[in-house]
Amino acid sequence: MRNRFMDWFGLSAPIVQAPIGSAANVALARAVARGGGMGSLAMTWTERDDGMAKVAALKAASVPYFFNFVLRFGTEKPAWYREAGLPAITLSWGIDAGLIADFKAAGARTGVQVGSAAGARAAIAAGADVVLV
Repeated sequence: MRNRFMDWFGLSAPIVQAPIGSAANVALARAVARGGGMGSLAMTWTERDDGMAKVAALKAASVPYFFNFVLRFGTEKPAWYREAGLPAITLSWGIDAGLIADFKAAGARTGVQVGSAAGARAAIAAGADVVLV
């Protein structure tokens, strides 16, 4: 059964890989995407040059993916990628309507991880395309 999320990214399987820290790497994200799902990378602790190399590798593979940022540890790193052409980002441990708006303006879909109904309402109010619960 197809859904809007699958259509946005051309997925053939309703599978989204969790951005599980250092265990989520380019090879895993690429393999998940080539299997029909969506790969991801946790980028909060990645330095800029390494992150841009990951963008280049995933773009070269022409696969759907997203970058995740844990906002509790700052908002400077997501800003590095605003103009990188990411298909999507997700935010964890925080909601930042400005970042969401910036990435959406750059053409990225945005998601926010929440732990409550109030968090889901706040994420939607901030402009998130997707809520992760």
